[in-house]
Amino acid sequence: MISTQTLEEFVKKVRSASRLRQKQITIPIEEAENISYHLNLTLLKLVDKYQEALAKKEAEVEVITVSMDGGGFEEKR
Repeated sequence: MISTQTLEEFVKKVRSASRLRQKQITIPIEEAENISYHLNLTLLKLVDKYQEALAKKEAEVEVITVSMDGGGFEEKR
């Protein structure tokens, strides 16, 4: 399951560092791996939803064919 709390905490750290005009932030490798894991899960879920939406859209496409016989300008009665 995707942990939004992990991602939210990371965003808070970045915002705080930005407000304090820090040039860098340091996080333990375990935390970085956790963030990376949850970002990957999030992206994979988004890709799945996008592909599902695309497949649904393709299934809904209606093809209309128009054929013309060339006709003529003479008047028919």
